[in-house]
Amino acid sequence: TLLTAYLDAHYREKLRIRDLAKQFYMSEGHLSRQFKKKTGYTLNEYILSKRMGEAQRLLLFEDMSIKEIAALCGYDDVQYFYQVFRKTANCTPVEFRGK
Repeated sequence: TLLTAYLDAHYREKLRIRDLAKQFYMSEGHLSRQFKKKTGYTLNEYILSKRMGEAQRLLLFEDMSIKEIAALCGYDDVQYFYQVFRKTANCTPVEFRGK
């Protein structure tokens, strides 16, 4: 869909449902329901999945600092990035890189 293509291209940016709804000329509720119906994911779940997938790829294949990787994946706050990463991957970014 157009929305998934947009999210794939812009997941690094600060994305708000209300802004997406305006951009796609829908109400927030309608946009959220339609996205969930078509993908099986909420908008936030989809964005989180894209960000964490990219973070894991960068951790494995690039020689970058955790802070750089966090920023490239849309996280300004490294502490928050650690929290989200640990919650989704069941380990810290450092532990993941060492596996």
